[in-house]
Amino acid sequence: MLMWGTTWLRNELTDHASQRVRYIRENEVNEELPVTFGDTDEVQLDRDGIIPKAHQIEFLIPAANFVLNGKPIEPQTGDRVQWVHPIWGDVIEWEVMPEGTEPADAKWDRHEMGWRVPAKQVYASEGRADP
Repeated sequence: MLMWGTTWLRNELTDHASQRVRYIRENEVNEELPVTFGDTDEVQLDRDGIIPKAHQIEFLIPAANFVLNGKPIEPQTGDRVQWVHPIWGDVIEWEVMPEGTEPADAKWDRHEMGWRVPAKQVYASEGRADP
């Protein structure tokens, strides 16, 4: 029953909160892939009492949709995610990178139905920085 509930929630999230992006690995480009944008603000007190903040963008990608040239893939450091704003046409591009001690290919649930892909922004046309 838990597996069914997790599947239903993942499908609802993808159906109602996802955006279409291009996933790029070297010279291979996925036509379009549904992803859900996520972000995390990390705040941690260091030993000097300073609170550094880090803002991390991440993409939630259902494993069933994560294919490149018709073959299932796993995220790798250096892959790119490119999004075109549906109204303005601005292009924003992120590079997949590990987050802290976690690998770039962390699953987003224990049933391994999707990927949580952390990334950093590497390009934005028109100077816009947020999706």
